[in-house]
Amino acid sequence: GTDASDDDLDGYSENDGDCDDGDVDVNPAANEECDGIDNDCDDETDEDSAIDADTWYADNDGDGYGDATSSATSCEQPTGYVADATDCNDADAAYNPGATESCDDPADYNCDGSTEYEDNDADGFAACEDCNDSESTVNPDAVEICDGIDNDCSGDADSDATDASTWYEDG
Repeated sequence: GTDASDDDLDGYSENDGDCDDGDVDVNPAANEECDGIDNDCDDETDEDSAIDADTWYADNDGDGYGDATSSATSCEQPTGYVADATDCNDADAAYNPGATESCDDPADYNCDGSTEYEDNDADGFAACEDCNDSESTVNPDAVEICDGIDNDCSGDADSDATDASTWYEDG
């Protein structure tokens, strides 16, 4: 009363646990995939161990960015999880890679490791006020000189430079 044939020639018969002897890709040794089929004949479809399941990250503050230390693997996106794992503070929606920072607030809202408030070159100007916060001789109070650099952060290099030569028209 048992069928010992292997109709799909995958090496498994119904007696060996093949749950679909008409599909060579479905048998007890097959990898589970996210395809709506019980590929490995374990009576579960698209379980978390599927070889093409995605990793999702908990988004506890609902800002669209997840916590890299809290993840789940699943074929379907679980409620409260997102694909992006770049949130630096998943307890506060104000902190995420898409957040903006202000010049008067020392918090690193956009998770980039620095703030607009910082003065990396110690020239007295916050990064958001300084056109080059890695060079202390370049800032809004600097003297513009002829060197091809916008020393005074005016937006124009060498304009009104103090060491500029005076030129006269030779009519």
